[in-house]
Amino acid sequence: MTFEIAMIKWIDSIYYRIEGCVNKEEIVEVKPKEIYSVGMLVYQDDDCIIISQDFEPITNLERLVLTIPKRSVINYLIKKIKFDTKK
Repeated sequence: MTFEIAMIKWIDSIYYRIEGCVNKEEIVEVKPKEIYSVGMLVYQDDDCIIISQDFEPITNLERLVLTIPKRSVINYLIKKIKFDTKK
């Protein structure tokens, strides 16, 4: 079986949790982070790249799927890899 493996460098938003109400001066400056994600390519178009962490060959189903907006992508590479799923 041949898989398309994608390695994606992208910018992700950061969730900053605050307990209760605070003044904006008390909020620590939190900036988006540069992230690297690797997975099996599920789909891509002009708007997004979708990868999955897992693939189950008997049912042909993907699991743990991540959609990355293309506008957040800095760089990406897709490689075809042959893998013997019979062993």
